[in-house]
Amino acid sequence: IWNLHTASLFFFFSFGVPVPPVMAASRAFLSFRVACSRASLFVHTVRPVVPQPLVGASILPVRWMAGHSKWHNIKHAKAAQDQKRSKIFQKLFREIVSACRMGGANIDSNPRLFKAVENARASSMPKKNIESALRVGSSPVDGSVQVFEVNGPGGVSVIVEGCAQDRRQIVSDVRRVLNSYDAELAKEGSLLWMFDKRGIVEVARGSDGYQGDPEELAIEVGAENVTHSDNSIKLYCGPLDVNRLCSELKAREIEVAMTSVDFIPNTFRKDITEKQMDALQGMVEELEDIDEITRVTLNLADEE
Repeated sequence: IWNLHTASLFFFFSFGVPVPPVMAASRAFLSFRVACSRASLFVHTVRPVVPQPLVGASILPVRWMAGHSKWHNIKHAKAAQDQKRSKIFQKLFREIVSACRMGGANIDSNPRLFKAVENARASSMPKKNIESALRVGSSPVDGSVQVFEVNGPGGVSVIVEGCAQDRRQIVSDVRRVLNSYDAELAKEGSLLWMFDKRGIVEVARGSDGYQGDPEELAIEVGAENVTHSDNSIKLYCGPLDVNRLCSELKAREIEVAMTSVDFIPNTFRKDITEKQMDALQGMVEELEDIDEITRVTLNLADEE
């Protein structure tokens, strides 16, 4: 506006027009522009312009997303589940291999192998993986089944069973865990006398299983010992008598729920501290996390 005012003065002054009228006209023009600016400011203040939404656009409020998506959560959960399942499959694979090498590859005559295969199928282990484990277990490999005797925390004796072609690797993994819990490998044969290797045949008890007297059943089938609860009966025998016991039960139309060959403690350790119990529990968990380890047995007495 001031540039226009100066230019008008120069124009009229050049043509000899008196200055006062020009000044009056210029002031009137300037006042008019100021009034228009104030009116425009008032209109925009009282009635602000509201932008209209685009055609087809959503008028709902925008929801800002966090730094992750639902698909990321699903993918993360699936990866964790797959990793856990893979670990279970590795354990089942080792158990099938170990059962084959301890009792042969015939499922009908090897109850431990039969149970291992049934557990693998119940866990949805692929058929090709089960067949692969059976092939590996039936192949002649010396020294594949390993048994370690361990002096655990609190003086608890531990028997660790594993299956590996390279003994040095499994020994290294076991020592690494034991060093973390102030435990050590014992000399061969120094702790095994505290355990008896026994076959175990378990039968369901109750409305869906055997309803007779457990002691009478043990005598009839020729079991060495028997323990029972409200839901099950465990019959004990020698490691080579498991198949015979299963045949006796089958002849009486009694279904076998589970079979195994385990180390059963005959001498128990008592009175360990809470700190020693925590260390023992942590050691057992880490030992079981080793892929080649199939079973861990303690001579720890049950709490009464």
